[in-house]
Amino acid sequence: RYQQIFDSSLRELATSTTTSIVRIPDISLPDALCLLRTPLSLLVENERNDGAFLRAVLRGPREQEWKTALDRGWLVFDNGGGMQEMGRRIQASSPDPRRTYVVYDSDARRPGKPSQEARRLGTLCNNANLRNHVLKRRERENYIPSEALQLWVEESNRHIKPSLRRLLGQFRRLTAEQRHHFNMRG
Repeated sequence: RYQQIFDSSLRELATSTTTSIVRIPDISLPDALCLLRTPLSLLVENERNDGAFLRAVLRGPREQEWKTALDRGWLVFDNGGGMQEMGRRIQASSPDPRRTYVVYDSDARRPGKPSQEARRLGTLCNNANLRNHVLKRRERENYIPSEALQLWVEESNRHIKPSLRRLLGQFRRLTAEQRHHFNMRG
């Protein structure tokens, strides 16, 4: 499996337009075994909700691999307690950059404009050599398909259903960019 990953990485590097330097670290066998036995921690703002979101969107050719990794404990979701708390935690405990990956909302009200807090967390991650990913859309709720929202409206209480239908109609009239940065929680 590692050979497959290595080979696909070499193919990617060979066809990439950017220059990359690959350095294979020197590591002792006991340290390597310890590292391999340690799960990859996906540090998210809220383990329950963000974990459920990531489980729901893990689709495509690697879906079964993700499920296997989660089922076998090779990959775990770690509760960060929100962006500010994640930042404090990164500063205080310096998670192992080899076994930690940080995922967080952009809280962007406009495309390509993450919130100040999201930018700050990205800087902290980079300074700690932690791999990280900021969501392109405002928050995880902005990835809910319109069809799922329609089902939710239809299953809602009959007293609020008419107002939800109107709201969904208004939401659908927004541009894709506007929907991606709409305050869904509000």
